[in-house]
Order: sequence, then structure tokens, then C-alpha cells
Amino acid sequence: MSPVKAVWRYFTDVKWSLRASAILSALTTMSTVALLATSGWLIARASQMPPVLDLSIAIVGVRTFALLRSVTRYSERVVSHNATFASLPRIRIAIFNKLEELTPSGLTQFHRGDLMSRIVADVEGIQDLTLRVYLPIVSSAISAIFCVALVGWILPIAGVILAVALLVAATAVPYLSVASGRVQQVATAKVRSEFNSSLLDYYEGLADITMLDAGNDVFNQLDLTNEEAASIESSFAARTGFAATLIVLIQGLTLTATIYASFKAMQSGTLASVNTVVLGLIPLAVFESVTSLPNAMLSLMRVRGVSERLIDILETPTTSDDNCMQTVTSCDIALDHVSARWPGSERFALADISLSIPHKSTHVLVGQSGSGKSSAIATMTKLLERESGSLIIGDTSIDELAGVEVRSHIVATGHDSHVFSTSISENLRLAGNSGTTEAELWNALEQVELAGWVRSLPIDINTIIGDQGVTMSGGQRQRLILARLFINDPDVWIIDEPTEHLNSELADLVLSRIRRASMKSSLIIATHRLRDTSATDIVTVLDDGNVIESGKQTDLSSSGSYFSENLANELAAHARTTSHE
Repeated sequence: MSPVKAVWRYFTDVKWSLRASAILSALTTMSTVALLATSGWLIARASQMPPVLDLSIAIVGVRTFALLRSVTRYSERVVSHNATFASLPRIRIAIFNKLEELTPSGLTQFHRGDLMSRIVADVEGIQDLTLRVYLPIVSSAISAIFCVALVGWILPIAGVILAVALLVAATAVPYLSVASGRVQQVATAKVRSEFNSSLLDYYEGLADITMLDAGNDVFNQLDLTNEEAASIESSFAARTGFAATLIVLIQGLTLTATIYASFKAMQSGTLASVNTVVLGLIPLAVFESVTSLPNAMLSLMRVRGVSERLIDILETPTTSDDNCMQTVTSCDIALDHVSARWPGSERFALADISLSIPHKSTHVLVGQSGSGKSSAIATMTKLLERESGSLIIGDTSIDELAGVEVRSHIVATGHDSHVFSTSISENLRLAGNSGTTEAELWNALEQVELAGWVRSLPIDINTIIGDQGVTMSGGQRQRLILARLFINDPDVWIIDEPTEHLNSELADLVLSRIRRASMKSSLIIATHRLRDTSATDIVTVLDDGNVIESGKQTDLSSSGSYFSENLANELAAHARTTSHE
């Protein structure tokens, strides 16, 4: 199925509205033709000074067609736009649902700026499929048939001339308009996406760009992309002008041939003189129905380009959870020789690791950045598919559990969790449900030592904190993220770098409260701070996706291995820092 047909399925629910709008659009053109023809007949007949009653029907017809033209034009715009705008949200919802299925491993193939462009600009571009492609083509066909029939009824040879001219204008002109620029027009959406991606990268990396004085390089790249887009738009405008010129030329030739045939028929006595005026005016109006066809074909090429980009998302393969009907009955977690890697990467993020995490235990994963801690968490929460080995939750393989079911019991949070541009209250309620009380929100803030700061704000918990918590410090943002876990209180708490951005005393205090709150659950902590391993049942040391050590902290700290050496160094550094304070 072509991308355009695949996107067209989202307009199925409004097909009758679109058909009605096409008929209304055709009626607008036919009313214009009838108005011009009736006006011409009225003027020509009035010049012969007939009785007034002979003109009464034409006078009423002029008024009727003038009013009908306005009413049908307005009605067509209302019906067609309502139908189109009702369908665009369905496409966006389908894309968001697909992105949720792809999260997070499947999203690595898309740049964030590119995704933004697809969800916003490309979906908006789909409206051209109905408004600038479907409506012009269908309404032009209906009105052209009506006009050819009308002219043929008055003078058959003139009907043949008009039919041939309209056929050429509706086929050859659009073909000539689009043939030379087919590849360029399909690339329009891609160029626009590249520009949006570059612009997003610029704003997100503005601090680094300013520090490195690399602004000119970025702007030069943006200028090149913008010039490419402008070149395509210029080409589009040139072909549109070329098509309009051809249409006017064909219209002129048709008008000349029709007038010539009319005069010949009038001289032979087969055509009334007033009808010669009518036949001369109809081609002036009827070509309005085909003038938009070349532009419609160019718009179709644009729609094809954005459709390919949207279908690229919607048809990205995902691991289906349709047959995963089991439920989590116990939260013991066991990884047995598990290997996994992120899509697009040749390197294994996890290489044949085995872990056993009994329910209500505390397990710490330690290691440097890139050691595999976050990958292990993503695998346990079914956000990263493993390539080999087994992962059992309770007594059920994770393959038999839907991702939503897994993540309803095992909740992971990290220092890079998203903070939304809304209030503190709404950011916390994301972790709860509709019944979460304000008292529970304040209790969570108390647990992470954030309540005092929130109370100092002008509207406390209802304060808007900006995108990614831009109005907060790194430590405040980190504690806000941790507060969500206190509200959710899952069966398994997984925290990635919980002490990031926190000073030693505050980190120890918050971590102790997390341990206390999760006593009836399992607690898994991923950290590079080895001091966080105190009061822990099991410590697992990861390096380059491999388990290099595992055991109780007391055993590992006296083993003379990697863990013990680094723990001793960290404790010594902490002691020196404390003494200076």
C-alpha cells in the first residue's frame, strides 16, 4: 500500500463529509458558470428590447446563482475544514501511541528534532491531501462534466471543443508541471525536518556553542539548509506559474475555437445570436475548475513526501505484547546469562550477565558511566529487548508479560527523567492517580527535603517550573524526580543515580528515607558512588556490560579487588573533604 493510501485511511470516518464538501465545491463552480452564462444571455437578450416578462426568469436566475455561489462556497469551506481538522488528531494520536510502543529503544533511529517536525509540520501538511488534492480533483471532474453537457446541449461541436480542451488542461498540464520536479518536491519534508533538527540542536546546545564561539558555523549550516528549502519552494512557484500560463493559453484557444464555431452555427441558422454570447462566456468560467489541478498534483507530491515520513514511524516494527496475557504474581527478579544491545549499536550493552534479586531485598549496581547499569534497568523493565538468556519475574518469563504489566510493578526513575513545563503538583501527580491527595504530595516532598523550598515559593506547590525544571537547581530537580517514587510506592523501586547533584549529607539523608520507605518492596539502586552500597544485601559491579564482582558489601570491601580499592579511595576523599569543612 502506498504511503498516501495508508494515510487516507485516517479520513475514513469523515468520508461522507468530504464527499459533501466536494459536491458543494462543484456547485460553487457550476453556480459561477451559470451566473456568467445567465448574465450574458440577459444582457444580450435585453439589447433586443423584448417584453420585460421575457427577462424575468433570467433576472431571478442571476440573483439565485449569485446567492447560491456564496452559500455553497462558505458551506464547502466549513464542511471540508471541519472534516480535515477532525482527522488530524487521529493521526497524531496514532503516532503518539506508536512512539509509546517504540520507547525507548526504537526511538534511537529518530532525531528528536526530526520527530518534532514529523508530529507537527508533517501532520499539518497532511491536510493538503483533502483540501488541496481530493477536493480540487473531485469537484473539477463533477463541474467539468456539467459544463461540457451544458455547452454540448447548446451547440454539440462547442461541447466537443470544450471537452478536449478540459481533458488536455486536466491531464497534460499537471503532468508537465510535476514531471521535472518530482524528486525535489518529495524531498521538501526532509529538508524542512533537517532545518528543524538543526535549529533544535542549536537552542539545546546554545551554552556550549557560545562558550566555543561556534555560532557562525551553526548559522552557516542553517543558512545552507534554508537556501536548499528556498530553492525547492522557488522551483514549486515556478512550476505553478508555468502551469497557470498553460491553462490561460488553452483557455484562450478554447474561447477562440468556441466563438468561431458559434458564429458559423449562427450564420447557418442553427444557433440563436444570444446563445453565441453564452458560449463565449462559459469557457471563461469553466476553466476555474481545472486551474487548481496542476497545483493539486504538486501538492500531492508534497503529501507523498510527508506521508512517507509518517508511515515510516507508524510501520516501524515493534515487539508485540498482544499475546502477553500473564500477570506478575511475585516480584523476584532473575537474569540468567542475559545479553542485550541498543538498536543500531554493534556493541553489547549487557554481555552474558546473571543477577538474582529476591523480593524485599536491596540490590546495588555500581560501575562507571557506560558500564551497563542503565541497560540492565531498561532490560528489567522491558524497555530494552534482550538478545539471549532468560529474564524471570516471579515464576513467569518476561516474554509472557506485557510491558505495561511489568512497569506497573517495577518502576524505574533516573536523573534524566523528564520534568514537564507545568506545576510541581502536576509533575508529582504523574506518579500517582486521580485519587492522590495534596497531603500525599506534601509528604513526598518532605521525604526528599524539598517541602521547605516549595513553601517559600509564591504559590508553593502550584508553581510552574518550566521545561525540564529550568527554574530549579540540579539538586532540586533530582529530588522532585525521587519524590514521585514515594507517591507511586511500587513493588520494585529502581533508582538510577539517586544522589546525582546532591551534597554528601543530603544524599545520605534522602537515600536512608528511600530505604525506609521501600522496606516492604525491592530496592535496586544504580550508582557510581560506592558509599551508596552501605546497608545493602547484594552489590554487583559492572564493567563494559559484564559482571566483574558480586556479593555483600562487607565481603567485597575486604577482597582487595576493584570494588575495595575504589571504595577506599572514595572514603578517603570524603574524609579529606569533611576535615576541610
